[in-house]
Amino acid sequence: IINILTTELQITSIAQFIALTENSQTNVSIVLKNDLDFTNSQPITPLIMTGSFNGNNFKIKNLVLAKKLINNQYYASIFYSLGYIEINNLTLEDISIVDSINSQFYIAPLISYASNANLTNISATSTLSITSNSQSGVLAGLVAKADSLSSQFTQTQSILIMTQSSSISLSFIIAGMCGDCASVFANGSIIDFDLTLQNKYSLVGGMVGMCSNLIANGVDLTFTYAITGQTTSYTGFLVGDSQNTKVAVYNCLILIKSPVQNYVGLISGKNLNVLYTQPINLYVEATQQITVNPSGTSATEFNICQQCFQKQVAASLKDFSSQEFLTFINQFANYLPIYYNPNQFEQCHNISTDQFSFQQCSCLDSAMESALGTCVDASFCYYGGQICGGNTSACDFVQQKCLSGVMDEFTMILIVISAIAAVIIVGLIIACIVVARRIKTPVKSYRQKVEEAEPSGKVDIARKRKESPKLVKNVPIQEQLENIFVDAQDPKQPQHLKDTITLLEGQGHKVRKIIKIKKGG
Repeated sequence: IINILTTELQITSIAQFIALTENSQTNVSIVLKNDLDFTNSQPITPLIMTGSFNGNNFKIKNLVLAKKLINNQYYASIFYSLGYIEINNLTLEDISIVDSINSQFYIAPLISYASNANLTNISATSTLSITSNSQSGVLAGLVAKADSLSSQFTQTQSILIMTQSSSISLSFIIAGMCGDCASVFANGSIIDFDLTLQNKYSLVGGMVGMCSNLIANGVDLTFTYAITGQTTSYTGFLVGDSQNTKVAVYNCLILIKSPVQNYVGLISGKNLNVLYTQPINLYVEATQQITVNPSGTSATEFNICQQCFQKQVAASLKDFSSQEFLTFINQFANYLPIYYNPNQFEQCHNISTDQFSFQQCSCLDSAMESALGTCVDASFCYYGGQICGGNTSACDFVQQKCLSGVMDEFTMILIVISAIAAVIIVGLIIACIVVARRIKTPVKSYRQKVEEAEPSGKVDIARKRKESPKLVKNVPIQEQLENIFVDAQDPKQPQHLKDTITLLEGQGHKVRKIIKIKKGG
């Protein structure tokens, strides 16, 4: 249920913003009227509020977060809400915290906790460094904890550093966007996540650390991961732990810029509605293939082909403004499926275990999939967009060529060119014959045409002029009309002409009746 807003506030200065953090704000509508630069300002504790905050496309920058103790837990962020909060059109630039915390914590640049959060057109860059010996904590690039989160067109670039300060096993949730969020709907997200982690146990998600309901559409994730000293780490490139629930993922591009270790999943590192999670050392920027033994307890990395893997390809979204990003994400959804190596990870060949869209296991067009489910180079048999003209079994890997009977590309081109040339030559010959025949054919006189039309005997042309007009079949009407008044001295010629005109009109022909005949021919 969305609360009805009753109070509208405008912020034009840092002093006004700090004053609002001193007391809880309920059912307010806050509008930012200009940029706020917190350089040399005191660290800021969360603004506790319910209602809406409109950034008006302005910036809050160079702000240092300070932790606030609430119910024996530490929270550090710009906003905190026990109810509904809506944040729109806001840019956070260079938000930071460096602190040591010895109790449970929730830390993120925008929201440390919200019961129900709705975000639209948010951009945030942050550097968060925490040292802790507490039993648990959440560190995230945008929102630390939310029962329900809706995110539309957000961009986050975060550097997260998590260090333990004791030898006991600790449990942390770390994510590039939302740490511990029960229900997440994200449409259009750019996440650049750089993590340095040193602890005993962690759930790491490139997008979400832990959730029970995720719908993600249009995600561009870049993940750099450096971990030391941990004993167990569940890493999901989107979700660390999906808590045995299915997630819906559409149109997501994921680039892993460093090796990740321990328990790894493309979508979820742990509990992705399957009975086990396979440990895989995955190096995505290289082209190594991954094979997993049937028991699913180990993985082996090997190098059959260095250039056979169809990597994911997409234009960079980093330079797009939010409105441009909105337009681009629609194209992104329609035209950019994701390609992965066969057997690169468990979910690729087990699509039925989850709700995936636009995910394909694929080799390059110039490579072939082997019986082991790997890609092997066949570029020496590749021509015309196909391997051996579409007959892949004809590719000889020993001789590195197509078997006899399969034309190579050069031969095929010669045959096509020869066929086209033959058609052109035949056409020219036919055209020359037709022209020659027309030149040799004599022009026939009117008498010849009439005699051919009535071959029974000699025709009296003069008599035909004087008789009641009767058109001669197969002789053009125009020639018959012209012949009617050839002899202008014939006194019956005009009447004969009138009769002919009457006949033509009776047959539906239009005849110009005014005909001037010059005397003397």
